[in-house]
Amino acid sequence: MTSVLNDDTESVVRVCRALHFNRKKLRRLLSITDSESFFVMTWAISALQSGRHELSRKYILFPSEAVTEQIDSRYFVHPWKMETLLNECLSTRKVIHLPNHPNRRLNCQSFQAMAYLCNVLTALEDAEVGIMLRKNSVFLELHRVAQRQFEWQRGFLSIPQLYRSIFLYGGKLCREFFLEDNGVGLDEFSRACIALQALFRNSPFIKNNISLDDVGVSSKVFQKSLGIIAVGLEGAIKKSEHIRSGIGHVAYKPSVFREYPCILSSTVSGLVFSPLPDLIALRATSGLFYDFAKADGNVRNEIASRFEMYSSDLIRKMLPSYQVKESYRYGSKKTQFESPDMILRRGEDDLIIFECKATRMSYQAKFSENPMSAAHKSYSEIAKGVFQIWRFVSHHRRKVGVSGKLGIDVRGVLLTLDAWLSMANGIQEEVINLAKKISENHDPDVIDEDQIPIVFCTISDLEQTLMAATEVSFVQTVQRATSEEFRGWQLWNVHNQLFSGANASRDYPFQDSLEEILPWWKEFKRRKAASPPK
Repeated sequence: MTSVLNDDTESVVRVCRALHFNRKKLRRLLSITDSESFFVMTWAISALQSGRHELSRKYILFPSEAVTEQIDSRYFVHPWKMETLLNECLSTRKVIHLPNHPNRRLNCQSFQAMAYLCNVLTALEDAEVGIMLRKNSVFLELHRVAQRQFEWQRGFLSIPQLYRSIFLYGGKLCREFFLEDNGVGLDEFSRACIALQALFRNSPFIKNNISLDDVGVSSKVFQKSLGIIAVGLEGAIKKSEHIRSGIGHVAYKPSVFREYPCILSSTVSGLVFSPLPDLIALRATSGLFYDFAKADGNVRNEIASRFEMYSSDLIRKMLPSYQVKESYRYGSKKTQFESPDMILRRGEDDLIIFECKATRMSYQAKFSENPMSAAHKSYSEIAKGVFQIWRFVSHHRRKVGVSGKLGIDVRGVLLTLDAWLSMANGIQEEVINLAKKISENHDPDVIDEDQIPIVFCTISDLEQTLMAATEVSFVQTVQRATSEEFRGWQLWNVHNQLFSGANASRDYPFQDSLEEILPWWKEFKRRKAASPPK
């Protein structure tokens, strides 16, 4: 019988059938999965594939090929997929088990169980992407993939991440707000979280009355800190059901574990699980924004100011032969303007003009199918930053009281705290177009000549690039990053491509300064040095 459907329609039907089939299959499997057993299996596989496979033997059976840290291995279970499955497990209603009847359960003591779930999840994700790509650009999907995967690939705990986060949130107003709101100081909280993460690296669960006195964390601080990052299983289920309800790509729905990386058992009193302990480190660093989301404008302004301060200190230390001029006022007595946040100079030449945006990415900005619309206000702030760079260049040209002069290949850098525009060519174009509209409305004298090329760069990308670059190669990288050849690339990747084999491999400039803003770090280093090697 000849099909009455054309090839394209048949393709849509196949994708929709695959989506329905795999969604139903995943729900059926998770409906017979005990959540706490699934927490343990997730932890065991995370340990298995991060150099701690001997610990995993206590909890799961696995083939020898699964002992790998190679992300491209067919046996490697991607942690971002396990995070998705954890949330789906919470939000899936369980089958009621009847006494004296045969009841099916997913065997959470087998590596194959997780592998099978991941295969079903991947098939579901592929079907959802297949539908999405019929109405959206592949570049939008790359942006969402980057948001989901890159941070897991980079890791959540490093000296730069810890120092930067404590510096940003370590101002007087932030510290006062955190203490008043949580009943524990920021330093004490970070110490407790790092200690907890260390504990959970050795076990998928701990008792909530465990003593951390030997690492300088009192019982009171421990309980207060645990109260911030832990939620009961029933509470986690309700939160997951709420934030993951409705339509949307399963991979890009919010995660309970970002705010609450620890879950209190509903079956064993006092037992605490942490299936992905790395998320505890995330919660104590960039995840601190959960605590400050409800803070007033003064606190948020302090964070923005400290982001600018951190960025200028970083560049000044890494590029000592250049001058870093911070924001200054200029213009006439009647009309005053403020320059962009930082200007990198050599002599009197402005080479790179930086504008900093500390705005945190919302879920909609990261994963919406139309992020510019879903997070229009935030993206407008980024576009405004581009306009501020262009207006400054225009004032140079019009001689509106600006000091110095423009370099021949001057570039702008829109520096963000979050990865707003990583792998997002289309969104970058929309931001540039929005900046042009802002220019037309606010200063029509900003002409095409003033609209210099802009590099969109995250602070972590800047750190990584500066540590790999020389002073000369850094400036050249920024200048080349705006070419069509490197459109949409991260700055570090551009440098690596241009100067492959010639990386400077310089140290992070604040690695010896962490104890100045985090007093317990000195004791931590001392204890680590005194510990016998394992």
